[in-house]
Amino acid sequence: MEYELKEISPVKLEADVTIPAEEVNKKFNEKFKELKKKVNIKGFRKGKVPISYIKKLYGESIKFDVLENVVNDSLKKIIEEKELRYVDEPKVKEVSEIEEDKEFKYSVEFYKIEDFEVNGYKDLEIEIEKEEVTEDMFNEALDNVLKRFTSYEDAIDEPVKEGYQIVAKIEAFNKDGEKIDKLSSEEMVLTIGQNFFLPDFDQYFIGLSKDEETEVSHNVNLDGEEQEVNFKLKVLWIKKPIVPELTDEFVSQFGEEYKSVEDFKQKLREQLERELEEKKKRILTDKALEKLREINKFEYPEILLEKQVKMLQEGYKGPNKPDEEELKKMADTQIRNAIILNKIIEKEGIKLESQDIEEKFQKISEMFNLDVENIKKFYYSRPDDYNRLLDDLINDKAINYILENIKVIETEKKEENE
Repeated sequence: MEYELKEISPVKLEADVTIPAEEVNKKFNEKFKELKKKVNIKGFRKGKVPISYIKKLYGESIKFDVLENVVNDSLKKIIEEKELRYVDEPKVKEVSEIEEDKEFKYSVEFYKIEDFEVNGYKDLEIEIEKEEVTEDMFNEALDNVLKRFTSYEDAIDEPVKEGYQIVAKIEAFNKDGEKIDKLSSEEMVLTIGQNFFLPDFDQYFIGLSKDEETEVSHNVNLDGEEQEVNFKLKVLWIKKPIVPELTDEFVSQFGEEYKSVEDFKQKLREQLERELEEKKKRILTDKALEKLREINKFEYPEILLEKQVKMLQEGYKGPNKPDEEELKKMADTQIRNAIILNKIIEKEGIKLESQDIEEKFQKISEMFNLDVENIKKFYYSRPDDYNRLLDDLINDKAINYILENIKVIETEKKEENE
């Protein structure tokens, strides 16, 4: 086999490959011998059919199989000899006719990531606003816990207020007075302030009493177009929220470790501190990777971007899907992050240990309250999911390595009005 590997661009290699007639004949003969053992032809015992007769019967029909074998074997040899690291599948083109006693030619393109030396990850300086659990933050979290256990009782003699729950009759009409069924309901349950029905719509019920009616106009996005819709509203029932008191009895429902209100408050504060630490890590990670993308410039094949954009498109369902340019920007960031992390993993010899995988299984087990052995069976029976898990783990180790080597400069948190 003869070939010449040429670099067409920083992300593309091309080879013109020539397979001599002797190697082509060898592949044809291998296929003929394989058929000789398998075929049943009237007048011949199985395995005793002359090769010349098999060639006559199957000479044309096996050409594609021979071509495939020749190309695959030669590609494998090129990749091994040149120690090629490529992305996506090699693109075979300009394929000649394959015939016995004739040399065979084809061209192939390999796509690769531009060679570069990853730098800058050991001397990064990153500024981040210092954030601590404040009393306001703690009290808000405590209120949210209590609100999750809110019950409601009838308040038919009171006007509707923020946080009240109501049953309402809603009729919607377009500018021509025609009823819009998909915006109408005989009995819709609403919690005032959540704006579950439409954005900024709950305000129209505040102050109304049971059986009171009103008419309002409200802009609604219908089929991608902003339209003014007229509504007739009637309050059918009113309930007011009853927020539970924070007592030892209330907190005991969360588990045996919560023996008093003070225990609950302490653990809530610890949870908020953990959440802030996780938030800090996310911010530092994003800023570190952003700086590394600025430091390390390289090209990669367009096919990677196309595939990543397609994957992102499939992941977005509903009206809030980003536009094409935003998706491309997101995909480019994800690709560059992955390439940079992979380079750091290789350069620093970062490896996964069995303990890393066991600890991850244990965390998943605790998260979903499932037996750890069942978690293992799930992943071991799904190679794609298991490989994604391993990729996430090794990338996390690379990110931790970066964060351990950066200099963090904490600044005072700016006030909202600054």
